[in-house]
Amino acid sequence: MSDKKRGFAALDKKTVQRHASAGGKKAHAIGKAHTWDSSSARIAGAKGGRASAARKVGAHAPKSPAPVSDKVVAGPSAEEDLENLEGSSCGSSACGSHG
Repeated sequence: MSDKKRGFAALDKKTVQRHASAGGKKAHAIGKAHTWDSSSARIAGAKGGRASAARKVGAHAPKSPAPVSDKVVAGPSAEEDLENLEGSSCGSSACGSHG
């Protein structure tokens, strides 16, 4: 294999920057470029937070994190949770074996 650089690697940095800039401007002009809104920014931030936490804890991090939703879902209060757990054999109010 040859050690000679090919494609963009063979170009000087200014030329590569000019090509990238032109491509970005064209994508915006035809409406194909990505634009950030609060929802996509929130999802990206959460993804970055999970990745950062995974690096910090190593093997203890979950393998496939739960998807991030921008919808807030209200769950039972702490008191309701405790009431549901009392008398439960499994310790979970989500199993459906108790009311």
